[in-house]
Amino acid sequence: MEYTRHSPTHTPRPPASVLPPRAQVRQATVELELEREGKIVQRVRQSLPQREFTPQELIAYAIASGMFDEPTFYGALDLAVGVDDEEEAYRLVAVLRRS
Repeated sequence: MEYTRHSPTHTPRPPASVLPPRAQVRQATVELELEREGKIVQRVRQSLPQREFTPQELIAYAIASGMFDEPTFYGALDLAVGVDDEEEAYRLVAVLRRS
């Protein structure tokens, strides 16, 4: 018996006007599929509230804490992918270093 794990799929973001400016919380939908012998045997889909932070907020929080230098940002978990890499950057990864 062989199991294959699929990456979660993401629902496209709604227009910026849909994101409440104070709470900055939107519903994120995650779907996972369990595949056995080439056939999907189980699918789980769930919507959860997700708080979004802007890079400017992360910088401000890090500096205001007094514990961290200004964060460095990458476009993936691979540190070779910059945030401005239009082909490879699919997430924002902030790396904080203690002061």
